Amino acid sequence: MCLTRYDEKFFDCRKSQIIAYLDSNRVPVIPLFYNSYQSTAEIYRQIFIENKSKWKYSEPSFSDDDLLRKGITPVRTFFPDFSQASDCLKELLARRKLVFVWGDEYYLPYRKEAFHAIHSTHSFVVTDYDGKDKAYYVEDWDGLYGYLPAAHVEAAFDSLSGQMRTLLVLELNDEEMRENKQEDLALFRQWLQAFEDDYIFYDRVLLDMRDYEENRLISMDHGLRLIAASRHVFSKFLHYIDDAPEEADLLIRNHQLANHIATIVRRYMIAGQIDWDGAACKIRQLREQEADFMRKLKQRYA
Repeated sequence: MCLTRYDEKFFDCRKSQIIAYLDSNRVPVIPLFYNSYQSTAEIYRQIFIENKSKWKYSEPSFSDDDLLRKGITPVRTFFPDFSQASDCLKELLARRKLVFVWGDEYYLPYRKEAFHAIHSTHSFVVTDYDGKDKAYYVEDWDGLYGYLPAAHVEAAFDSLSGQMRTLLVLELNDEEMRENKQEDLALFRQWLQAFEDDYIFYDRVLLDMRDYEENRLISMDHGLRLIAASRHVFSKFLHYIDDAPEEADLLIRNHQLANHIATIVRRYMIAGQIDWDGAACKIRQLREQEADFMRKLKQRYA
């Protein structure tokens, strides 16, 4: 198996790998995008207040409950260290299981920017073990499709905090994997009814962006990229529940505009020149389009 990325670089590394694995096994993943639309208030809180990067952004989709509802059982096994996890990992691989493993990038040589430089948690997929060379076959589109010496896997695993030292396998129950659009729509309506957004991301950026230093410009770029990717992923769910909804077209326009504004910000960080008035006009336009989209979505479905 050779996992390839399915999503639009919205989900974190672990969820992206889960989605790719399910999709490769012909498991419908789009029904699980029902709550992938993110409020700008939550994006602002995590990116600007908590100073997260877009790669560390956390959101509620693909919960264990949602996976179980679709006949997918997450089986996690916790270990105090890799010496006790290795036998289990080898046994799973011998049974041709695909195993999701967390590791510290500081000890992963293929993660070139982080290796021996940054301690950061990363997920990778293990599909085979070579006993002769004592190496695990890693599938990770962030740097490696090949064998990684067991010593690196062990060091990366043992460097994690206790709750992260896990092996994850997904058990697929073919009999329970059925499409239930009525159930999916009901969950979506429940999520939509509770959804709120005060659009603080746009308001704060409009107020402060002319004074942003580089780290804040990076946060602005990451926030806009998250907005764009979230809208693109969510549009797939709207097409799933309705063949050609007007709201999906609005959503794609918002996705495109958010990406366009992010590109303007990136160019400014490189070239040092920007039309602030033009950028502000586009941000106000995006805020209005976002509010219009959600108003129409709730009128139709909530």
